Amino acid sequence: MNRLLKISNSVLTFLIFFSLLLASCRSGGKGDKKDADSLVVSGADATVYEDIKQAEKIFYTLPSPLESAMLIKSAGALFEDNLLNPIENTKTIVPTRAWR
Repeated sequence: MNRLLKISNSVLTFLIFFSLLLASCRSGGKGDKKDADSLVVSGADATVYEDIKQAEKIFYTLPSPLESAMLIKSAGALFEDNLLNPIENTKTIVPTRAWR
């Protein structure tokens, strides 16, 4: 009896998991997909839309922090620790409310 109960619990758990997995999947085709490029925009919204597209082009051309570090490294720049702020200056920092 106890073995049968364990089997039925595992089957019930599997069915619940499978039903949640099935419910979370979208069954829509290509027609359900709405992309910002496929929108039809007119009037004043068109100018705003074009400004957004222009800003996206500028933003996406900026290198990521990792790309910036790799560019600096590939350029042969050396690390100079004498340009850093000395450790002794940490005692002179006045804490602000944001740090508390």
